[in-house]
Amino acid sequence: GKTLRSGTVLSPTEEDAVEGEDSSTYDRALAQSVIDDASTPGTVAKISRVVSTPQSIPPPVGLNTVRLLSAGSKAMGMSPKQVMNVAEKLYGSGLISYPRTETTKYDPRGFDVRHALNEHSRHPEWGRTAGHLLRTKYRDDGRPPRRGTDRGDHPPITPLKSASREDVGGGAAWRVYDFVCRTFLGSLGDELKFTRNVATLDLLPGSGGGGAYGDSRWSGGTASSPHRFEMENVEVDNVGFAGACRWVLRDIGAAPAPARTPHKGGGGGNGRTRSNNRNNDVGGIDLREGLTLPITSSRLSSLSTRPPPFLQEHELIELMDEHGIGTDASMAAHVSNVVDRGYVVLCDETGTPLRPPSRPGGPLRPRQVGRYMVPTPLGVGLLGVFGDGGEGNATEDVAAADGDRHPPSPALLSRPSIRARMESEVSQIARGELDKDEVLSENLRWFERRYGALEEALSRNGGRGGVDEFARSLCPTRKGLGRWRRMGAFKEQ
Repeated sequence: GKTLRSGTVLSPTEEDAVEGEDSSTYDRALAQSVIDDASTPGTVAKISRVVSTPQSIPPPVGLNTVRLLSAGSKAMGMSPKQVMNVAEKLYGSGLISYPRTETTKYDPRGFDVRHALNEHSRHPEWGRTAGHLLRTKYRDDGRPPRRGTDRGDHPPITPLKSASREDVGGGAAWRVYDFVCRTFLGSLGDELKFTRNVATLDLLPGSGGGGAYGDSRWSGGTASSPHRFEMENVEVDNVGFAGACRWVLRDIGAAPAPARTPHKGGGGGNGRTRSNNRNNDVGGIDLREGLTLPITSSRLSSLSTRPPPFLQEHELIELMDEHGIGTDASMAAHVSNVVDRGYVVLCDETGTPLRPPSRPGGPLRPRQVGRYMVPTPLGVGLLGVFGDGGEGNATEDVAAADGDRHPPSPALLSRPSIRARMESEVSQIARGELDKDEVLSENLRWFERRYGALEEALSRNGGRGGVDEFARSLCPTRKGLGRWRRMGAFKEQ
């Protein structure tokens, strides 16, 4: 269904958008009355209440493979396979440590923080942050933080040698190297402390009119229940690790313009900055009770409800890690296989399929933002072959996998819980907790029964249902993508 959203612009020194407390409604007349009142000459917005909430974000733990792959897909526009290829080249060049690891905790005995910071203290991009950490938090003690998890494999991914953009070669290699270095420095920094301020603004007419407020044109709110709007901003109290990991400031809505960046030191500075969580333009307004702001314009937007957006590549990586599917050595290949085999098509936030990278020396194409995984008819048909499309209880799936008490349902072949169980058994074999031959025999027998049941099911219905899907196009049609695009399935707004 359609909803209506009202918005008003206030202007003490610059334009700042605010939204109503009930910023959307299905009642067009109500929404229009708010806009009419806001458009009445002399109408002002008065801050009636400000709620300030101190918040903090701890510094990140050491960088592991999953987080590197997720960041590469989300922020760098690179596939997990491409990220790993670049990271392995950086490792081969001696610039970063081994990039395949599940560990996020630094070795308290074998890792010297001061030595690592000294290497980067003169770097043109983040040398000031490294130097600040050396002079303050690690002036007398080079032991690393104790946060994180030791998986018993390789240590977290860290930079080994300081290198400039030109040394690394720019492009994808520099993006990966930059992320590794900044995440490393951030993991050594202090927590980010900030205050989130939410101001309630009452829409009031100017002085000297009639009607409910003194103006006969005023149609909506009353003195006891005025139209209410909210404005929000964020004040950074201690920039902490976000001095190195600057993207965190954008995530909380506190990324100021470069000229307004007063914080010092990066890794543990204590400067304050203010920004709007919604449009980053509220820096000129000091939110305090009693402040009256003139209104310069207002607008009414008509919107439609949107379906949930398609799963993005970085979200799939995080879900695979959460459910125990894949390892640091295999996860990138799993995601790549799903794409290469035509089960999904990668699209940007506009619903346009991703183009291959530009050829070296060729014209640069506009960068496509977002990596949405859109199921193809082939991918949907593959699940259709298995029966119920993956519905059911994961706990029951694992119980069924542990024995033959249940019918050999082909649908179990498509369940994530089955893959996770296999990964867990392999780890148990490596730790000496399970016998390899016994596990292999049980799994072969289990899969043989399910594939046998699948073959029987396809024979009974003549291959109808899922098999028919295999004959369809491997890629969604432009018409189909356009329909999803219009419904807002590619970008959260």
